[in-house]
Amino acid sequence: MDTTPLGQVTGLANDTPTRTTVNLSWNPTANASHYQIFRNSSLRGATQNTYWNETELESGAIYQYQVRANDSYNNWGENSSILSVITAFPIAPPPDTGASSINISINNGSVFSNSTYVTLTLSATGANQMSFKNESFNWTSWIPFNTSKSWTLSSGDGLKTVYFRTRNSTYEWAPVNDSIILDMTLPSVNITSPVNDSFVNVLNVSFTGNAIDSNGMNTGCIGQSSGSGGSSMGCGGLSDILTSIAFSHSITLREGRNTITIKYYDVAGNNGSAMVNLTLDSIKPDVTNLSLSTSTPGINQWVNITVNVNDTNLNTSGISVLVTSPGGFTNTIPMTGFGGGRYYGNFTNTSEYGRYNVTVVAGDLAGNINNTEKTWFVTTMPPYVNSSVNTTTNNITEIDALEKANTTLELFTSNDTTGGAIDITLSNELPPEMNQTFSLAALGKYITIDASEDLKNNLTSGWIKIKFYYTSSELNGLDETSLRSSWYNETSGSWENLESGSPAWVHAAGVATADINGFAGYVWANISHLSTFGIVGSYPAVSQPVTSNSGGSSGGGGGGGPSGEDFLNIIVKEKYDMHIYKDIVTSYKFTNVNNPISSINIVGNVNAGEIGTAVEVLINTSSLVKTPAPGNVYKNVNVWVGTSGFGSPKNIKEAVITFKVENSWISGNNIDSSGIKMVRWDGSIWEQLETSEKKDDGTFTYYEAKTNAFSSFAITQFGEAGSMTFPLGTALVGIPANVTGTNPAEAASEGAQPMNFVIIIVVFVVIGAVVAVYLKKRGIFL
Repeated sequence: MDTTPLGQVTGLANDTPTRTTVNLSWNPTANASHYQIFRNSSLRGATQNTYWNETELESGAIYQYQVRANDSYNNWGENSSILSVITAFPIAPPPDTGASSINISINNGSVFSNSTYVTLTLSATGANQMSFKNESFNWTSWIPFNTSKSWTLSSGDGLKTVYFRTRNSTYEWAPVNDSIILDMTLPSVNITSPVNDSFVNVLNVSFTGNAIDSNGMNTGCIGQSSGSGGSSMGCGGLSDILTSIAFSHSITLREGRNTITIKYYDVAGNNGSAMVNLTLDSIKPDVTNLSLSTSTPGINQWVNITVNVNDTNLNTSGISVLVTSPGGFTNTIPMTGFGGGRYYGNFTNTSEYGRYNVTVVAGDLAGNINNTEKTWFVTTMPPYVNSSVNTTTNNITEIDALEKANTTLELFTSNDTTGGAIDITLSNELPPEMNQTFSLAALGKYITIDASEDLKNNLTSGWIKIKFYYTSSELNGLDETSLRSSWYNETSGSWENLESGSPAWVHAAGVATADINGFAGYVWANISHLSTFGIVGSYPAVSQPVTSNSGGSSGGGGGGGPSGEDFLNIIVKEKYDMHIYKDIVTSYKFTNVNNPISSINIVGNVNAGEIGTAVEVLINTSSLVKTPAPGNVYKNVNVWVGTSGFGSPKNIKEAVITFKVENSWISGNNIDSSGIKMVRWDGSIWEQLETSEKKDDGTFTYYEAKTNAFSSFAITQFGEAGSMTFPLGTALVGIPANVTGTNPAEAASEGAQPMNFVIIIVVFVVIGAVVAVYLKKRGIFL
C-alpha cells in the first residue's frame, strides 16, 4: 500500500474576477486523483479537474483560496499557498442619477480613541442600504441606510480604518473610509534593569528605565514599595506632551517579593497603573539524577538525556544540557519538562567517534546557576551484526568483523547451531556506569560481544577465539609484548586480566605482534564466556628500549618469538593462529597488500591444536640461507609454521601455497608467465616446488605451489621468455651469471674489479663440494 504524501499544489491563480464570480486554476500534481478547494479555510468542494469556478460571491469582497491534492490511496498533499481574490466593485452611476455624495466620520473626526466602540456619522444621497467592514475583514450584510451607526473597531492599538458602502435598487457606489488611532495601552515602563516580574540575587538593585507612550503623555508618577514595608515617590505634572520620561532609583530589596507601581496618563485619555515585581532569591536550583537513555550509542544515533531539577523560582527556559564532542565542539540543547521536576533533552549530533562530556546547566529566575551535575557517554562504531550464524559440531566457524569492530572470531561449538546471532560493538572509551580502573594501562579500545542463547549454550563445552586488533598509533608508548585482554566482571564491577584458566572459562590467551591487515597486531583469547573486553598493557622500563613489533607473537600453542631473520631485512610480517587437524584442510589467509602469498592450505598428519603460521616478506635474500635463489627473483619470503621443527613432513601431510606476481613485473622483464616457479631452501640447497599457473585478474597472475615443509622460499623465473625450467626436484645450487634479482648485494658487485684468480678457484671448489654432497645424499655416485 502506498502511503507517500502527494506534493503541494502549485500555480494557484485566477482570471480577472467579476462582481460575483471567481475562476481558479492550478498546475497538475503528480499522481493526484482529485483536489479539494478551500475558501477562507472552509471546504467548498472537490474536483478531478485543475480548475474551479465560484459564483454568487459578494462584490468588492476579499476571499482567500487554497487547494490540496489527494490520490487513490487517500494520501493528502500540503495545502497550496493562499491566493487572495477581491471581487470587482460595480461601476459607479453617472452624475445624472441624483447621487451627489457619500461620506463617513468616526467619533466626529477625533484623532484618538481609547475604546474599540465608536460611533459612525454617515451621509449618502440616493442610497437606501449600507454595509461596513474593517480593514482585512469581510463586508457586513446589507442593512437599511441610517445617518448613525455604532461600530466596533478591530482589536489592537494602531491606525484603524472603517469602510462604508451604499446602494439602491439600481446602483452600488464605490466605498469610502475614515481612520482613527486606537490607543488602549497605558504608557509602558521600559525597565532596563531589572525587568518586570524578574528575580534577582543581590540586595541592592538599580531601577532604571523610561515611561513611554508612542502618542505622548500628559502626566505620570512612580510609586515603589519593598517587601512588607516600603516607600513611594509622588506624582508630578508634565509641562510638555512627552512620549517618554526617564527615571532612575536605587532599591534595597527584602527577601521575597518586591513591588514597584507606576501610574500615568496619555493623550488618548488612558489612565491606570502597572506593577513591576522583583523577587530576591539567592538559592541555586537543586539538580540531581542525571541519566542517559543509552551510554553507548552508535555513531549518528540519538541520546535522550534526563535530569531532576527543582527550585521555587525555577527558570524552565534556563535548563539546558551542554554536550562536548570528542573534537571539542560544544552543543547546547534546551531541556523540556515532562512533569515531576523531570526534564529531558534529545541529542542527535553524534557523528564523531569517542567520548561526549555531558553537563546539565540549570538556572533560576534570579540568575543562580547550578552546573555541578555531569556525566558522559561514548559513541561506538556501527556494530557488526550477524544474525545467521551456523556452526557444525567440532568444526571452526569464522566471523570476520575486522571492518566494523577490529575483531575476528572463531567459534568451536559442541553442538550444531542454526540461525544463531553474533553482535560485536567497538568503542574507544568506557561509559560512566563501568569501572574506569585497570590493573594495567588501558589501550583505550574496547569491544562488547553478545550472542543468541543457543550459541552461548553451545560455547559452554566449546570455545570462541577472539582476535582483537590494534594499530601502532593506538599503543601510545605501551610495550607491545606486554599486551593482554581484560574483561569486565559485571558481578564485581571490576576489570580482570585474562590468563589461561583465570577465570575458568579462559582456555588460553596471548598477543600476536605481527603487522597484519593494516594493524600492528592483535590480542587473542580462547574463551567460553561473552562480555566486554579491552586491551591493557605496561609501559617499558625507562632504562630499556621499546622492542620492535616485527618479532612474532607470544602465547598459546602456536609458538612465537623471533624467527632468526635479520630484522632490517623484513618488509612485512603477517601471522595468524589456527587449529591444524589430521587429514583436514586448514586455510590461512593473508591480506597485506605487500605480501605476495595469498593463502596457505595445510593438511596435517597430526591433530596439533592451535598453530601459528607466519609469512615474512623480505627486502633481499634471507639471512638464513647460504646462497641467493637462482633465476630472476621476484620476491624472497620466509614461511614458518608452528615452533621450530614443526613445519616438516612429520607433521605436515600436504600444503598448497597460493601466491601472486604483478603482471607489470612479468611484462617489464620479458618473462613467460608459465616459467615462474617457487623454490624452497632445504637447509643446504634450493629445491624447485611443483608450481602451476591458475588465473590472471588483469593486475596479478596467481600460482599454486605444493610443499610439505616450511623454511625460506623465493618466487623466481629461470632464463628469458620461452626458456626451459629445471625439472621438478632438481638441486639448484648454481648462481647464474645473469641473475637480475632483488638482492642489493648483487647490484653492489656491478663495476667491481675482476676477481682474483685464487678466489675464482675457491668458488668452484666450494660449488663442486656442494654438488658432491647433494649427489651422495640422493644416492648418485660418479
